[in-house]
Amino acid sequence: MNEDDLISRKAACECIGKMIHEYREKGEHDLADGMIIARRYGIKCLPAVDAAPVVHERWKAILNPFWDAECSKCGYAKKNGWEWGFCPNCGAKMDKNGKEKKV
Repeated sequence: MNEDDLISRKAACECIGKMIHEYREKGEHDLADGMIIARRYGIKCLPAVDAAPVVHERWKAILNPFWDAECSKCGYAKKNGWEWGFCPNCGAKMDKNGKEKKV
């Protein structure tokens, strides 16, 4: 599953609520009843995730004989040849979609 596919419990409950309403309007009461059960016991009972917003940064090139780049957020330096998709110090995601600077 992709991170972009994840939604909050509240959003999932709202989505299922709309589906329940649509099923009732179409006369598909069995499907609506099933969705009510899914919402009540399936989604609302799931534990909330401990999530934080993703910070997008990039590796900035630096002139140093031992290090080749540093995190644009916290300044953590990485060694030559190390390829990381995140900063091990602050956890910032180093984007590959144009924000990351190749060094």
